[in-house]
Amino acid sequence: MQPRAVTYACICYFIWGTHILYWNLFAGFSSGFVLIVRISSSFLVTLVYLGAIGKLGEVKRVLCDRQKMRFVVPATAFLGADWALYLWCIAHDYIIDCNIGYYLNPLVLFLFGIILFKEKANNWEKTAVIVACLGVVIFVFMTGRLPLMAICTSVLFPAYAILKKLAEIDPIVGNCAETLLMTPVALLIGAIFLNGSNGFGGVTATDIPLMIGAGIITAVPMIIYNSIVNMLAMKFVGMMQYLGTTLSMIIGVTLLHQEMTPGKAVITGCIIIGVVIFTIGNFKKAEETQLPDFN
Repeated sequence: MQPRAVTYACICYFIWGTHILYWNLFAGFSSGFVLIVRISSSFLVTLVYLGAIGKLGEVKRVLCDRQKMRFVVPATAFLGADWALYLWCIAHDYIIDCNIGYYLNPLVLFLFGIILFKEKANNWEKTAVIVACLGVVIFVFMTGRLPLMAICTSVLFPAYAILKKLAEIDPIVGNCAETLLMTPVALLIGAIFLNGSNGFGGVTATDIPLMIGAGIITAVPMIIYNSIVNMLAMKFVGMMQYLGTTLSMIIGVTLLHQEMTPGKAVITGCIIIGVVIFTIGNFKKAEETQLPDFN
């Protein structure tokens, strides 16, 4: 691995783990308005970036390709729902629940792979899913309710990722196309329903840099990461993907004073154990596939 690529990857994961503090700066606005700002500003950032590197034509080709749009349109819906739920969770003190769902993302992707693509699972991976499910069952038994926010966040991004994979397009080009599709709808809804003091009516000159920064903090880490991910070992990527979620969880508990109830502690512990088992299983599977066959 190239040291510079590792450094940039760590910076990206650090931003993803701590940007919860940035969204918390929008406390005076509704989560719906913050979503509109995030969509439209990140669209502008990716548009400028693709224009600078001469790839704007690829966005047009994607939008004119009916085969690709079969996947891009539903992917856009899942991405919008994921961003909306994430920002709603920040605004309504469900940060821990949201991060529990993000811890589950790799396991949900694994289950989707088995169900949709008939992928095979080894014993490590099966055990990981059982342990994570056990955590959910214990949580329900202890609290008398389903962890709905965690379940929703665990499903939305994996569904988006699978559709994005099926579309077979450049990640940044795809994100530009997705935010382009969302921006007019988001602005129209905002103009009709969010023009009060917690929406467009509450924006002052001092809020403009904050709104521009929303696009930068969303798009720039993604642009950097996609430019260096192929230089990184997959084991490194597999381990680092939990850094952002762990940082966000720690920030939620220590700085934003989210309550870690016994039920949430149990489900978090089970999921983390499951993720560790799952990661070990992935490493062993990778080692087995790399062994030479002398027979």
